[in-house]
Amino acid sequence: MFAGIIGSKYDPHVQILKKKLEDRGCEADIIDLLHTPLIFSKKEITINEKMLSSYDAFYIRQIPYLIPPKFFKKISKEEWEELYEEYIDLIPRNMELMSLFTSLIKLIDDEALCINPFETLFLQFLKPWQFYLLAKNNLPIPPYIVTNFIPDKHDFGIVKPLGSYAKVQIFKNKMRDERKPLILQKFVKGRVMRASLLEDEFIGCVEIEHKGIDYRGENAIYRKVEIEEEDKETLFKCIESLGMRYTEIDFIKGEEKIFILDCNPSPGFMVLEEKAKLPISDKIAEYMIRNAR
Repeated sequence: MFAGIIGSKYDPHVQILKKKLEDRGCEADIIDLLHTPLIFSKKEITINEKMLSSYDAFYIRQIPYLIPPKFFKKISKEEWEELYEEYIDLIPRNMELMSLFTSLIKLIDDEALCINPFETLFLQFLKPWQFYLLAKNNLPIPPYIVTNFIPDKHDFGIVKPLGSYAKVQIFKNKMRDERKPLILQKFVKGRVMRASLLEDEFIGCVEIEHKGIDYRGENAIYRKVEIEEEDKETLFKCIESLGMRYTEIDFIKGEEKIFILDCNPSPGFMVLEEKAKLPISDKIAEYMIRNAR
């Protein structure tokens, strides 16, 4: 079997998955798209002089064409002037990279096993669409609205970003002045949990103890826990409804049921692997082998 892992060679997730595949007798190729020659022709597509048809499976960790987060931060006029030239150069280049890399991912998905499929790969940047699909399939998510105009009166206490990078926050009235789309969500009480699963296998679950609203960046404690079969069924319904092959799902375990918060198509699984000893990279490697085309 020959597998491609799309991401940076410096990313520990890419490194560990490559090792797990090679430990099982597979050849694995790291594909850093910014530094890998790609050629599309009428006869064949090549990736670093290797034919696309020679790959049996792909794991997509990162597609490097999104504008860096530093351009979305509040900065001074002087800082902006220093970044402006870089920004002007980046925008048209970013559009061309988006065309090339998105076409490649679509072709990959058409030709080989792909984690995750094209249609679900960008769901971390499309939270309104993700929430719509979960709600449409009657999955238990907290009451919410997605809007670009905050209502004068509302009882939603949590603010979530529509995409990645930004953290979950408590709603504050000054957010009205920012005039940007956001997700308003009701606060639900319960235990904060994160589960790792493939479409055909439940890998494990952790409870996360932390202070504040968003556990990222906090001194969080991850503890492996067992969950009820009924809750596992709900999580499997999430991955099926979103069309994913692998995900980590954030959820709240309330007194009577769970509430789904987020389903991640390209999660940083090393946190759960290292802190809670979940065998995630082993399970992903085994899944790729048994489902390779």
